[in-house]
Amino acid sequence: MESSKIKRELTRLCLQVTTNFPKLFPASVRGKVKMLWNSLQYEEGLAVAVPPRSCRCGATLLDLSMTSGFGETVHPDVIYVPEGLGPDGWKYLMTVTPFPKAIVYFENPEFLVSHDGLSWSLPPGGKSPVVAPPSDWTGYNSDPALFYENGEIFLIYREVREEKGCLLISVYIMKTRDGITWSVPKVMRSLKSPANRAGVLMSPSVLKLDGKYYVWYVDEDAGVFQVKRAECPGMSSIADGVTAELHGMPEGLTPWHIDIEPDEERLLMALCAKDRCGRHSILFAESFDLGWNWQIIENKRLDPIRESGEESLYKAALTKDSERGWKLYYSYKDDEGHWYTVMEKMEL
Repeated sequence: MESSKIKRELTRLCLQVTTNFPKLFPASVRGKVKMLWNSLQYEEGLAVAVPPRSCRCGATLLDLSMTSGFGETVHPDVIYVPEGLGPDGWKYLMTVTPFPKAIVYFENPEFLVSHDGLSWSLPPGGKSPVVAPPSDWTGYNSDPALFYENGEIFLIYREVREEKGCLLISVYIMKTRDGITWSVPKVMRSLKSPANRAGVLMSPSVLKLDGKYYVWYVDEDAGVFQVKRAECPGMSSIADGVTAELHGMPEGLTPWHIDIEPDEERLLMALCAKDRCGRHSILFAESFDLGWNWQIIENKRLDPIRESGEESLYKAALTKDSERGWKLYYSYKDDEGHWYTVMEKMEL
């Protein structure tokens, strides 16, 4: 066996032992093992040329190879700014997280710009990623979302950190006026959760309705995942969430990631839902009471298409395309384990 393979398998064994028996090893040792494992994974990933793949009919595969994860990405969120951002007048803005080889450590939010919503780039002089990975290799940043108001772009994201016997899960916010210089991240909400309960404060989505800020997110309670709605005073904190009702949810599916957008007298939700086998589909729901009650829209469901090489779909985001149309951005895993982000036009 090659020495590199021996090193890899020994590192894998050490990772399994330190993960399964955390009380036997100090955090510094667990962190070093994770650092070595992730470094090996990342180096191997960089050596693999991810081949361009065709995608389902009607969808457009996005080239996001300029990100820090050599093009493999998840968690897209896109907004449209009619007046444009910065001196180049970028009208489409995206945040997304790299996901090379499905390593959560590299899930750190990026910020991309576009004139047409199809061709994307880093803003000249911009950072990649915008949010730096944890220095001790014992956590990750995920589930980013964008919000625009009065010339400022707000980036909201979720940090998961491992602490002694638990997880510290926090939602942060930072802002920019040019996509290049960002403010220092500030905590909006933080809580401790058991080590086996990471599914809290997931996929935040922020809107301003009737002069107030609200955030929706997905939370797990006793094994049940629910969409929650909370006030967001001054875009600086998140109050306790209250469960929103999902009506017409197909049997066997549970909420996972969401994106919510206004549409005249209603709100629209793009809902990534998980089945009992861990595969994800994308559903859509609408609300006419400011996001308390949601009705699943029939005949608009997207499921993985095996013939197109899709194993599972993932988090989706809506942005207005025309008076009745939408651009839907979502990521998917192919049959070789790579993660891509695509755009598909649709009416809802």
